[in-house]
This record gives sequence, structure tokens and C-alpha cells, in this order.
Amino acid sequence: MAEYDFFEITGLSFDPAEKAAKKIKAAIDKAEKSLGGMLGSVSQQAQRDEINGKLALLSKIRSEVLSEDGKVLPRFKEIA
Repeated sequence: MAEYDFFEITGLSFDPAEKAAKKIKAAIDKAEKSLGGMLGSVSQQAQRDEINGKLALLSKIRSEVLSEDGKVLPRFKEIA
């Protein structure tokens, strides 16, 4: 499986790392929406696999770095 760069996908700053939970959540939401739209228009399986990989990464990171009450968890610093 290919590795994808969370910060490249979302456009968030990593040096210094973004600290605002709202900005992180908004960037993830925007990237997921964009990738979801691309997924609907791509028919090549390799491209679909890449988009699905990026979506899986975003979902995984969302669950690891954002708490249910909307705060950034310390794990985000490790990713950055």
C-alpha cells in the first residue's frame, strides 16, 4: 500500500503544526469532499485505489487526532 502525506492532502501547515481543531477538522472535511467527488468521476482502478487510500488515511487520522468533543489530541504532534 502506498503511503500518503496527510499535510499534502489537506494543505495544513506542519512546521509549525496547526493547533486549531476547527481548522484541522475543516481541512479534513474539505479534502474528503474533494476526494469523494474525484472518486465519482474516475474509472481507472489504480486511480480509484489511490483515492480510496487517501480517504482511508484521512479517516484514520481524524479518529486518532480529534476527540469527540472537538479537541486536538496529543497524537497530532507525533504525526506532525
